[in-house]
Amino acid sequence: MKRVIVTALAAGLVTLGSVGVAAAQTGGTTTPTTPAPSATHHGHARVGLLRVAARTLGVTPRDLLAGACGGQTIGQLAAQHGKSSQDLINALVKAADQRIDRAVTTRHLDGSKAAERKQRVEAQVTKLVNDFHPSSAQCQRLQNGGVTTPTSTS
Repeated sequence: MKRVIVTALAAGLVTLGSVGVAAAQTGGTTTPTTPAPSATHHGHARVGLLRVAARTLGVTPRDLLAGACGGQTIGQLAAQHGKSSQDLINALVKAADQRIDRAVTTRHLDGSKAAERKQRVEAQVTKLVNDFHPSSAQCQRLQNGGVTTPTSTS
């Protein structure tokens, strides 16, 4: 059940678009012996960001999504838990930078592209913290306990 909730929360970030972290796994140079990164890397990066945000705020990823479904931004949720938006942005940028650095280390990304992405990360994370709103479908899944209810075709 936790995996479904985290997946639903991760899907919320998909609606916002790339926060630059997942982009570190695509588009760079790869060595001939290294397979091209797959789309699953993107989901893992987003789940990681949500976990960092939830851990920074001292809440569960499900609680974070529930608050966002209630109309609050992640920045507003941070304030309710005694953290500033900037504290949260700093934690997310640090996590993004670490992920980009890992992509360089594993040769999934070259140094110049990493530098470009690191320059964009803070603005993208700031947008996430101040403007993220999950879709109504994601909120509905959360209300249903992460389970999608099939429609009857009889």
